Amino acid sequence: MSAAKQEARHLVAARAARAMAKQASDAASTWPVGSAEWRFYHGVETAAQHVLHPQMGSVREGTAWLDAEGAAFRAGFLEGAALLATAVTSDGSPLHVRLPVPRRINDEG
Repeated sequence: MSAAKQEARHLVAARAARAMAKQASDAASTWPVGSAEWRFYHGVETAAQHVLHPQMGSVREGTAWLDAEGAAFRAGFLEGAALLATAVTSDGSPLHVRLPVPRRINDEG
């Protein structure tokens, strides 16, 4: 893949991640602090921050850090990461990345 095409993909992914981080932060602010929904959206925001700041992922070895989080945060992080992974098509065109919504979550594990 050419350097120009890689740069285009990076820019599209960064744009999608910035938008998702803002939307997730805004959505979290509509829920009580500490609620499962609030934690879910903070997981989504963290996934977006990992795209924007790849060094965050390199500081956290393995998945132990994610396993230590509650179910709602993990669900948000994994859903957000999966959606962002599809943010760029093979030709570099941006896709609309929707903000995931929490499902009924038991946040005890």
